[in-house]
Amino acid sequence: MHIAALKGHGRTPAPAGITRSIASASARNSSRRVAAPSSLEAAEQTVHTILERYLADVPLGPHPNGRHDPFEAILERSAFPRIERIERVYKAPLRPAIESLVGSEYTISHVLTRLEGRREAFEREVRAALGSLDAIGQIWLTLRDEALIGLR
Repeated sequence: MHIAALKGHGRTPAPAGITRSIASASARNSSRRVAAPSSLEAAEQTVHTILERYLADVPLGPHPNGRHDPFEAILERSAFPRIERIERVYKAPLRPAIESLVGSEYTISHVLTRLEGRREAFEREVRAALGSLDAIGQIWLTLRDEALIGLR
């Protein structure tokens, strides 16, 4: 049995009889939020609404609908068509900061390129709209980590 890829937090030895072949296929590891306090969701929505206004007259990047097929489909077509999923749901503390809310929007493909010279104005407007996030304080998020493993 061969594992196409196993991405996660740290290295885990392969079980007996299993060898890794990382270069042979693609897999995915991600954290997704399951639940968050409404105060954080409202702050995130404010940032997103301001960003949408700044990008309204700018064409979408070259991959507005996604770069590739879902990872499950890629693995199914590969030499590692059997797919296993590992999931873990847990709670994690967070102290929201304006920088992290803005930075989260910047992780979306081509946002910085599309903002061009308007980045500073966008960030100033976000700071003015949100003020200090100190009132939110530390909150707890419910997150889900997920990894796909392609097997032969």
